[in-house]
Amino acid sequence: MMAKTIKQFSGNTLRRSGVALAVGAALACHAAAAEPGLLFYVSADKSTSADVAAPGSAVPSFDAETSIIADGARGAAIQCNDLQRLAWTAPGNIYAQRGTLSFYWRSRYPVGPTAFPIFRVAYADHSSWDMAWLRIDYNGHGFDAFVTDASLARTRVSVDLKAFPKPNEWTHVTLAWDENTGIRFYLNGKLAASKSGSARFDAALDQFGPHSRIISPHNVQSDYNYTRGGDIDEIRIHDRALPETAIAALARGEAAPGPASAAAPDNTEWRYRYGWNRPQAAPPYYAGKTVSVRKVEIHEAYDLKRWWWKASDGIRETTWPGVYNRSRLAGRNDYFQLPDWDTYVDGGKAISFGLPKEPVNHIEMAGAAWGKVELLPAGLPIAQGTPVKGGQPLFERARGQERTVNSVNRDIAGRTIRFTNVEQEQPIGEFGAYHVKAGAEPAGSRKLAFQLGAPGAGDGALAPLTAYIDGRYPAAERSTLVARPLAAGAAAAAAPATRVVPGADGQPVVQILIPDSWDALAATDGLDGIAIDLPALAVKPTHGALFPLNIQVKDPLWPLRDMLDFSFSVKPGEAKTVWLDLRDRILPTGKGIWISIAGAGADFNAAALAGAQLR
Repeated sequence: MMAKTIKQFSGNTLRRSGVALAVGAALACHAAAAEPGLLFYVSADKSTSADVAAPGSAVPSFDAETSIIADGARGAAIQCNDLQRLAWTAPGNIYAQRGTLSFYWRSRYPVGPTAFPIFRVAYADHSSWDMAWLRIDYNGHGFDAFVTDASLARTRVSVDLKAFPKPNEWTHVTLAWDENTGIRFYLNGKLAASKSGSARFDAALDQFGPHSRIISPHNVQSDYNYTRGGDIDEIRIHDRALPETAIAALARGEAAPGPASAAAPDNTEWRYRYGWNRPQAAPPYYAGKTVSVRKVEIHEAYDLKRWWWKASDGIRETTWPGVYNRSRLAGRNDYFQLPDWDTYVDGGKAISFGLPKEPVNHIEMAGAAWGKVELLPAGLPIAQGTPVKGGQPLFERARGQERTVNSVNRDIAGRTIRFTNVEQEQPIGEFGAYHVKAGAEPAGSRKLAFQLGAPGAGDGALAPLTAYIDGRYPAAERSTLVARPLAAGAAAAAAPATRVVPGADGQPVVQILIPDSWDALAATDGLDGIAIDLPALAVKPTHGALFPLNIQVKDPLWPLRDMLDFSFSVKPGEAKTVWLDLRDRILPTGKGIWISIAGAGADFNAAALAGAQLR
């Protein structure tokens, strides 16, 4: 279905319409084939619609106060007025793990001492007010560029220019990023600044576009001292950090040469993301043929006297604490002093989690925060205005980690766990509590049994989930199996190469999709949990004699949220049934269930799980 370009002539905010957008697939495929790794391209020769884009995203999601002008850097260009709102949807058009953004830009009229944004890429969900994941700015004397990591810090570079480009002069701007190596910033095809390092850039992205004060899931706007447009042309986004030779070619107006496929992902980055980067710190191994895992929901969390929910909501992109104004985190304090803090001035030093009256013995934490975790005395009110003394140490969280997993030697119920931050503002992305024990799944009122096999032509009902995965993850993380109802007699089959990436070429993760099979259930039936029969894996141990795994069960209503995110270790060659107690969920009609299973070694892939059963 085609959609009209959205226009607005008054007001400063334009919200997205729920229309479906279309793109010329033949043109997009031809252009992408001519330029390997090209995800998104706007020539602006005829309109603001993309020449190359992910399906359904060529037409801008916002388009106001823009026009096509003839004197572009290459052919025509987009003129953005000072109150312009112009954005395109991000899923499938840009990936956070690595990539390259390039375009031609000119100021159109002289710049002054006031900084203004030139380009933004927004998170799909986050704790910061401006939702900025990537930003390129005029900083008052040159350019700034950054990419934000999962723990709120920014890998940032600044470029001072003695003579800023003239108003009628086109400048080719390029930012390349890779979470293994850092960022590189180029002007007219030449390296202007770089910052090396590794960080977790991986995140869900929502929209991107030029100039606006805000580009985010909640609005796109230009206002206040952000009323400053410019001209932009030849916007390109690639799926990899291009080499200097390719960037120089783009600056000359040529297609970027390069290999047909991106380089194989780095397993170091993968292990850091899941907390498997320390060989001596494997997730717990639970003996026995059957393991029962219950997610213990935390509803009471306080920083001083303020109730907090973003560290235990199942969404990694939201954090405790929020973002401080004039933050001390790397790269955050700049010329835009935004009211995006959401915490006390003394917040971010400690947070207390109140456990319900059910046992907990397994705790998972994500985020850069580091410090001590203590069990507070029983009967103490959780919201405290002054520090509480007398805590019993549970464990220390190490510095420089994205994810840690700790098994507590005893069951804890109805108590308060406090985390004390060594460095204020360093965030917790998620604090997950579980109870793990030996035991199989309960009988329940009814069981639905499935076998894992290759995706097929009859999986149309899973198209929304497949599209989400394609938009959220690069090709190396999309290996997919579909759960077939056993009653249909479907057997596991070899998966087509278009959906299942061999472990040698992709990351060791399998996306499992369960189609809606619960329409016929009684009105009183709900989801008690999911049992997965893991086969004896023919993998090499990565942590001593153990092989770590992570299982995530996504929320059918909000795929960014994990209903369960559990890490553990198995022994190669040992089959195990894992019962995931999901706390009695109501399954929405027409919504499938998405489970993601990741492994620590490259020899874990979809073939290892094909034919496995779940209930």
